[in-house]
Amino acid sequence: MRKFDFSKVPKPIAVVAVFFIFAVVGSYLLAASHAAGTSTLTLTPGNQNVSLGASFTITIVENSGTTSVNAVQANLTYDQTKFQFVSIDTSTSPFTLVAQSSGGNGVVNIANATSTPVTGSQTVAKVTFTAIGLGATPISFAAGSGIADSTTNTDTLGTATGATYTIVDTTAPSVPTGLAAGTRTATSIPITWTASTDNVAVTTYKIYRNGTQVGTSSTPSYTDNGLTPATNYSYTVAAADAAGNTSAQSTALATSTTPDTTAPSVPAGLTVGTRNLTSIQFTWTASTDNVAVTVYNVYRGGTLIGTSTTPTYTDNALTPGTNYSYTVSAGDAAGNFSAQSTALATSTLADTVAPSVPANLNSTGQTPTTISLSWSASTDNVSVAGYKLYRGGVLIATQPGLTYTDTGLTSGTSYSYTVAAYDAVGNTSAQSTAKVQATTTVPGDANGDGHVDYLDLSILSATWQSTTDLRADFNHDSKVTFLDLSVLAANWGK
Repeated sequence: MRKFDFSKVPKPIAVVAVFFIFAVVGSYLLAASHAAGTSTLTLTPGNQNVSLGASFTITIVENSGTTSVNAVQANLTYDQTKFQFVSIDTSTSPFTLVAQSSGGNGVVNIANATSTPVTGSQTVAKVTFTAIGLGATPISFAAGSGIADSTTNTDTLGTATGATYTIVDTTAPSVPTGLAAGTRTATSIPITWTASTDNVAVTTYKIYRNGTQVGTSSTPSYTDNGLTPATNYSYTVAAADAAGNTSAQSTALATSTTPDTTAPSVPAGLTVGTRNLTSIQFTWTASTDNVAVTVYNVYRGGTLIGTSTTPTYTDNALTPGTNYSYTVSAGDAAGNFSAQSTALATSTLADTVAPSVPANLNSTGQTPTTISLSWSASTDNVSVAGYKLYRGGVLIATQPGLTYTDTGLTSGTSYSYTVAAYDAVGNTSAQSTAKVQATTTVPGDANGDGHVDYLDLSILSATWQSTTDLRADFNHDSKVTFLDLSVLAANWGK
């Protein structure tokens, strides 16, 4: 196989030779400009992706089938913003006379001829480009392309098929280096690094904390926020380009947040909300903190009485009509507490409601000198503090319970009782409407009919020496004996 080397020909002669060959081949093809051909010109490989920056070679192939041909012209057009012309190689072509040019204007012209006609599929030339711009770009056969029939000197070209090549970026940016921590706080860590490089451009950086991606940045810096104070962290960074090519992660940077030593701001704006007899509700403006406020300590009269996680508190179980003073301090998770707020002076409402009137007052037992009483509990809007007992309308006792025994009474005497309820501030109910009339017993009156006579003597006789039937146990020693007979005798006839 022989290729004519125009480089060894003096330039004027070489130029004339090239144009002579183009003219000769063109004369073949011009004569057949109206013929219907069956030969083909194709590019191989066909449509496919090409990596940006890579050298890419396509082969021009002619196929005349059974037709004998002796000349071919292939004019290619390409986008100079996507491909840069490198070279033409005809060393594997059976055509021995070659004229070629690439004027840098997006056109490659190749004219081949041979003195020994050929048939079938033949390599015309191999053209090499460098991919310089992203995107899809066609390489096409331009006007003037043709294949000459060696017998009839006519153009047999029927189809000239170009191809579309998509130039893609497959190169990842360089790995980021030089990770360094900036000024750290209790909850944030700023980091910087040396910018990566890329064959096109770095578009973003992916930031990883302890192996998990936590953010992105378009510049070689990032601040990680919302961290835990006094905690160790490890950071790596990877660079990515617009095509999604991502570098390996950088060498890890080990660092930590600082301890939290900053107390929250002092709570302000304490304001009374709903008050009643025994409770006071109040609110305040939420404090701020470099990390977070986690708790509020609430003080009454300077003494800690409770906590709250929100800026509100209700103090319960207070005394009606009483003055109170409150302050609040804010704290964080690290145990830093603000000073106490300005005091809020307020009071519970006064209690002016008396308890309900006691009910069901009754006598539960009598002796010659005592009468026992009981009644049902009263109710109150706060609480019942106690009860007042009246005998014949005269106050005789106050007590907290629901029973009372009146002592020092005269035997066989009738007494009248009422009861009233009172609360802690002295509000007192009316006296019970149902008066209880009760009579003390007479010593020796075993049957309780108010007289000491033979009927009582009969009971004493029937229960003599008994320790279970104690109706005649007048001296209350748990046994019916002569002592009880003595009591009966002393009161005989009463």
